[in-house]
Amino acid sequence: MNRRDYTAAVLKGLRHVTESEKERIREELDGHMEDHMLELMELGWEAEDAEEKAAACMGDPKEVSAALQKCYSYGWLIVNRVITALLILMVLISVSEFALMGRAVFQNQQARFDPMSQMGEDVRVRVKQELDIELSCGNSVVKFYALGENERGELEVHWCIRNKQAFRHVAGNIDIHYYHPQDAEREILGGGGYYSTSHIRYGNDHLELPEGTESILAVVSWLDQEQRIEIPITWEVGA
Repeated sequence: MNRRDYTAAVLKGLRHVTESEKERIREELDGHMEDHMLELMELGWEAEDAEEKAAACMGDPKEVSAALQKCYSYGWLIVNRVITALLILMVLISVSEFALMGRAVFQNQQARFDPMSQMGEDVRVRVKQELDIELSCGNSVVKFYALGENERGELEVHWCIRNKQAFRHVAGNIDIHYYHPQDAEREILGGGGYYSTSHIRYGNDHLELPEGTESILAVVSWLDQEQRIEIPITWEVGA
């Protein structure tokens, strides 16, 4: 059974599931099987055999479908329903993969809905403005979620990067730079830092702003593409 047949067999048994929810389940199942398939091919398996083995490792499609159907009968919010369904799938796959996949799902959803929860209290108290700005960069999403001010009077810009598919690794080729909105060639310099897991990258940039600066221009670049977004500042930094 190939990936397409396996996914179709799982989705066939689902009721009370919207088309968008089915599509998300389809993407998650296919993505995991593809990852497993590639690992097998690196070990010398032929593509067709690797695909069949990856599908077989997911478990009986009827059992997976039945487990998913139980989760979708309660009318929870989409994110909670998808996470729960995926956790059941993980148990059916293997104990070791359950731990890895569960951590990936949690980190992805945390970055998507509540990135400030990973902040230390010493950083959180410096936040002066919460943001919800997302930029799509290929298969990744860059989210600017907060602005703050450090003890040196510098602007702190907090952001995170996640893959659109929870199990996929975060892209390492995305760069962020800042400029004055009135002068796109005048880069704003500073310091900062970041930390990464295999699935999420968090960063905070410290920028030295001229007095009276009311906004900054963030430029997000990857490969040969870029996106620009002006971010307003609601207080006078360094006053």
